[in-house]
Amino acid sequence: EKKNVVLTSDLHQLAENARIVWGETGYVFMLTKAYTGMRLGELFGLRREFCHPYWPASDPDAERRGESVARYGGD
Repeated sequence: EKKNVVLTSDLHQLAENARIVWGETGYVFMLTKAYTGMRLGELFGLRREFCHPYWPASDPDAERRGESVARYGGD
């Protein structure tokens, strides 16, 4: 399947349009989608607590943090 080439300026304009309609969240959503190639379901499931470089150590829930460390490894 041949992929279309999309200019960075076009992606930026799309993100700016999303900012006008949905605010900062829409802007970040569009840029993340464009640059990562994630599907909608993956983006909707993407949460800050699972992306933070200090997760699971940053989880305020000690019980959940312990489960996460056991599952995903960590400090």
